[in-house]
Amino acid sequence: MLEAVAGIEERTPSPAPAASPAGGVNREYLKSVGMTEKQIEQLLRRRTRKEQKAHEETRTTRQTYHMDRELVEKIRGVALSEQMTVSSVVNEAVRQYVERMEKKRGEQYAPAREARKGRPIR
Repeated sequence: MLEAVAGIEERTPSPAPAASPAGGVNREYLKSVGMTEKQIEQLLRRRTRKEQKAHEETRTTRQTYHMDRELVEKIRGVALSEQMTVSSVVNEAVRQYVERMEKKRGEQYAPAREARKGRPIR
């Protein structure tokens, strides 16, 4: 039908998505975009239990805190001038603070089981 309409070219279909409808990976698509078989295998390889445990131990968590605006601006300035992320500046500062407090205290703090969340009840 498209051939009958003057000036309209038949379009080629776009490549298949990387994931198949069944939830698997479309290897042919990955090959068509230039991935080698070795790269595909690395992509699809499952983590071993040891690798998974190591990954979970180094994983970060998202925390939300209220901070003075002036302090936030200083942190951003440090991150910009030192070519670091704001998160890495805050992590390093908090780590140094906790180490200093533990040294002053003479022992390490025990991990919190369940920290209080939200506003304290009065």
